[in-house]
Amino acid sequence: MIPYSTISSLAQGGLAELTLVELEGGRRAVLRRLHTSKVLHLNEHLTFRRGVKIRAAMGMHENIIGSLAHGYEGIRPYEIIEYLQGENLKSLFNARNAMLLANLERILRLAAHGVAHVHQLGYMHLDVKPENFLCSLHGIPRVKLTDFDLAREATCRGPRHQMGTPAYMAPEQFRDKISCPASDVFAFCVMAYHFFTNKMPFTGSTVKSTLKRQASESVEAPPPIESNPDMPKNWNAVIVRGLAKHPEQRFPDMGALIDRLN
Repeated sequence: MIPYSTISSLAQGGLAELTLVELEGGRRAVLRRLHTSKVLHLNEHLTFRRGVKIRAAMGMHENIIGSLAHGYEGIRPYEIIEYLQGENLKSLFNARNAMLLANLERILRLAAHGVAHVHQLGYMHLDVKPENFLCSLHGIPRVKLTDFDLAREATCRGPRHQMGTPAYMAPEQFRDKISCPASDVFAFCVMAYHFFTNKMPFTGSTVKSTLKRQASESVEAPPPIESNPDMPKNWNAVIVRGLAKHPEQRFPDMGALIDRLN
């Protein structure tokens, strides 16, 4: 492991613990380690290691939290990743952050470029949601995608269990237990819809009924421009197409979505 000194604990996630560290030369980074209680649990261990390897495969990209090092402490896997001082997009949106709202189009484009890079390299993220985009609003806005624990190769048609966060999952993930890059497109457009309208595209009287409407082929989301007439028309068109219930009717990947925006 590369030398570091511990600064403070950052977070305890479901799979890993995150610690803010300082590397030689004064650079700050995040040490992310599998929880010690999960080291001998094969599924969690393999999930963590796969996410570490896929993040490392991303290289250094301006819209992705990149890998600086990874390996094992004994039998405990770890990764050292970039540190971005800021908050995730969910926290900023829930706080109605003025800088976020004033730069919403730019920030969504930066987020889109992060997912597009994942697709360009032959992977799908499978957990695109506001919590997994870190954003710095000091000076020029910066946005970076993180959390690759669910990521898979784009050719993978499994595993046949939950492949994301239900509120952002595409119909084929509920219905057929399969995913594709267009599933990430759907998740991104759910997020964009919410940010432009302050509403989720599919709603019901209960969580179960909401997810049923989201998975149903017969229930389409109202165009977001109906709730926000001031939003850009190109974004409305992109979101409507990105929320199509069949993946072949959406953009095939985020690169195609960005091309349509441009």
